[in-house]
Amino acid sequence: MPMVTAQIIPFEIRDGLRIVVHDVKMGAFDAALVLQRPIAIDAGAKVLLIRTDLSPSQMRIIGSGRITEITEKIILNKRKVREGKIQRIRDGDVLVEGLASSKSVAESIVRKQVTTTSGAVGIIKTPFGTRGVVSVEFDNPVKQDEVVQYERLVEEEFRFGS
Repeated sequence: MPMVTAQIIPFEIRDGLRIVVHDVKMGAFDAALVLQRPIAIDAGAKVLLIRTDLSPSQMRIIGSGRITEITEKIILNKRKVREGKIQRIRDGDVLVEGLASSKSVAESIVRKQVTTTSGAVGIIKTPFGTRGVVSVEFDNPVKQDEVVQYERLVEEEFRFGS
């Protein structure tokens, strides 16, 4: 059985995109294995995942799996989340600070979706002022100082040996 060191990158598939996850719950999960060197292996082969950074007296087997796809490169998406806070609630909209660092960044996220910790969903309508504050319209009522999150996906390419 060939042995090779690899980076294990767990991901979930959402809307056809492979999105990197940081916490894996017990049970089955999808992962990209970025190998440090090429080995001969076929799709469908079983693999054993072992932590080599633990001493031999500790349990080093962390899982097993099956190879489903072999590619030269794999494209994964990483979640980037910015958090802001509701600054002021007005009649037609809400002013949110902290999602953008400047007016130009605020202009680049116009028409993007945001969510609050209570689950309200909003759309960024316009920048407000010169300090990166944005005007947002929410589908449900929100509270003063409530946390607002803007999530975007950043595409990253992984190749074997990297």
